[in-house]
Amino acid sequence: QARILDLLRALRREERLSMILVSHDLGVIASVCDRVVVMKDGGVVEQGGTQEVLRRPTHRYTRELIAANPSLASSTEASRPTAASAPVISVEETLGIVGESGSGKTTLGRAIAGLAVPSGGRVVMREDLRAIRRPAIQMVFQDPFASLDPRYTVERALAEPLRWHRVCPPDEVGARILELMAAVELSPTLRGRRPHELSGGQCQRVAIARALATEPRALVADEITSSLDVTIQKQILNLLRSLRERLDLTIVLISHDLGVVRSLCDRVAVMHEGRLVEEGPTTNIMRSPTETYTRELIAAIPSIPQPEP
Repeated sequence: QARILDLLRALRREERLSMILVSHDLGVIASVCDRVVVMKDGGVVEQGGTQEVLRRPTHRYTRELIAANPSLASSTEASRPTAASAPVISVEETLGIVGESGSGKTTLGRAIAGLAVPSGGRVVMREDLRAIRRPAIQMVFQDPFASLDPRYTVERALAEPLRWHRVCPPDEVGARILELMAAVELSPTLRGRRPHELSGGQCQRVAIARALATEPRALVADEITSSLDVTIQKQILNLLRSLRERLDLTIVLISHDLGVVRSLCDRVAVMHEGRLVEEGPTTNIMRSPTETYTRELIAAIPSIPQPEP
């Protein structure tokens, strides 16, 4: 991202270009744009100089966008302390996997979920989880519109894993579907809709509910907020926190957004060119990284000016 933004700045300067940058990332907007237009429900709610709007927003929605933006400077820490000697993956913590595109994050996540066979090394699972007849680890993918069958209603998408893995008796499937929808804060009135009739956030909630259908002990979440605007992103992260506490879930969060990782994860693993270069408690890694690559990742994250009181 940092390299692409540098390229845009260079092209703008050398070719004397005007640019219109469409983004839900306020840090990117703040680092590149002279002016900003804030839109909601098809209309412009605020516009002006970028620094002026971000420091002194006048519209409530703009203030909500800024407040929802995860930041490395945020005082919000992961909710549970973790001993420095804890394993990388256990049933007691949330692990964030970060790194640039192509670093191996998704491949590692798929290997953990059993969707890819590693060419070296191994994934170790507790024996009591191996004894479970249905998947103990489920994966939630980046693009919910691509991961959900466009022909299936919400009800059918959730019923399929329940029936396939015989999670509950056939006459209880309907009630279990409503429980899953309630767990991810989806209205039961949506159960007859197909993916194209839902918002991106609603689709991602369906994908999470489908993953929870088999009652897994762990979720691997692969960039599940990257296509969502920051207000919906915040809602999904809050949902993951709630599910973690209520269901005692392990969550492996794959993300290139270090602000998102800091806001949710107890521990973080940094990957580069297919290998792990640094791992430890999230707060320690973010504040005092030991590896040059980790420092470069943190330095590359664009930030936004904090609004004046």
